[in-house]
Amino acid sequence: ALGYEYAARGRKYHLTNVEATKAFLFFSNSLLEAMFSAYEAAAVGSPLVWSDMLRKFNKFTDQILLTLLETYNAFQGRVKSK
Repeated sequence: ALGYEYAARGRKYHLTNVEATKAFLFFSNSLLEAMFSAYEAAAVGSPLVWSDMLRKFNKFTDQILLTLLETYNAFQGRVKSK
């Protein structure tokens, strides 16, 4: 999963959970801007289509962020117990 990958790579490069979250938010914002550009270029005007896209996007990115933070917590638990 993407959240796990963000956490694993963040730990590999000695990022804190806050720094890894900032990296994810940069990705998330870039992805959202690209989606807006694509919808605008395709002249999607339906509010229902836009709202459906935003709901799906938020669900997707929320799950990634939660997994990232849960994985960081799990990694920290392993380090503390050693």
